[in-house]
Amino acid sequence: MKIFLSLRTLSFPCCLLFAASNLAYESHASVTSQEFQYFCDEHSITIDIKGNYTTNSTYHTNLNTLMSNILNNKEIDYSFYNVSYGEYPNRVYAIGLCRGDIKPEQCRTCLNQSRANLTAVCPNRKVPIGWYNDELCMLRYSNRSIFDRMDNGPAYYKKSDKNTTDLNEFNTKLNDLLNGLKRKASSGDSRLKYTVGNFSLPNFDDAYGLVQFTPDLSGEDCDNCIAQSIERISKDCCKDSMGDRVVRPSCFMRFETSYQFYRPTAYTPPSPPASPPPTTTSVTNPSSGSIYYP
Repeated sequence: MKIFLSLRTLSFPCCLLFAASNLAYESHASVTSQEFQYFCDEHSITIDIKGNYTTNSTYHTNLNTLMSNILNNKEIDYSFYNVSYGEYPNRVYAIGLCRGDIKPEQCRTCLNQSRANLTAVCPNRKVPIGWYNDELCMLRYSNRSIFDRMDNGPAYYKKSDKNTTDLNEFNTKLNDLLNGLKRKASSGDSRLKYTVGNFSLPNFDDAYGLVQFTPDLSGEDCDNCIAQSIERISKDCCKDSMGDRVVRPSCFMRFETSYQFYRPTAYTPPSPPASPPPTTTSVTNPSSGSIYYP
């Protein structure tokens, strides 16, 4: 059986995770001025989805309309977009997520560049996903619903070349940190599920950690998604490493030593109104249809 790797990177070497087989296949990247990791198709333990659309087709038009709405929508100020547009079989679903420490304007800029990258490297593909600028943002779109569900793949990891010499003490503290961040981030609301933290040890540099989920995940799905990533640290992914990230569509985990890779404070979106609107709203364009925000 042949396995075709759909991961591409535009900046640094990283590795593709095959959860089903517990194997990691390394994919060496080209070196360019950009930092963009992407998959043109969906691959995970339960999903293998591919597909192309025709230029100027209804699907293509719906995709352009959807992306334009996301990138120009200044009413959403919490850096998470889950939007759909069109009618079956040409309905398009999209998720845009930015790291919890960047502001909405920076988020839209990041997503705009991700869109340009995706259409360039995955032309006419229906189900691509990409992470831009050191995972500051993620953009994915699909011809199937991707809302309110945990997708653990496609996934990749990147680890530091620096290894720890006192494995037991460091790994114990790291595991405590990441599990604590998991609990705190998963308790967030429908706008933001993100947190950071750090720990210190004698004879070690400080260690900094970050955990983030797509805010549409349930607490149980958050736990399941990040638990798989934490498990990888002591196995094939990042054993004994003093820096690591595991990146999945529904959750993101990273830790580093020696430097704080995130901003000191998270961006705090304004509080939601006391009486929230209905769970589903639509912005109607009489000539083309409605854009739905779940």
